[in-house]
Amino acid sequence: MRMLGILVVACVVLAAAQAVAAVLILLLLTALVYGLAVHTRETLGLIGLMVCMGFVERQPFVALCIIVLLGLWRMAGGQGH
Repeated sequence: MRMLGILVVACVVLAAAQAVAAVLILLLLTALVYGLAVHTRETLGLIGLMVCMGFVERQPFVALCIIVLLGLWRMAGGQGH
């Protein structure tokens, strides 16, 4: 009977944690929509930075190759001064 009580308490704690996570996600999405409405350029820049950093974290070698190729292209006179 004691194990059943522990199991029920664990389920209630997990359900509460899930509810808190859902509320935090809704707050984050609300802040994102507000940011897009009020500060569009800055919000899109932040989203782009997060995507780039996620790419660098997941594929560091490919990201390094892209950075090197862009640097070489820039030095060769592409799209610049």
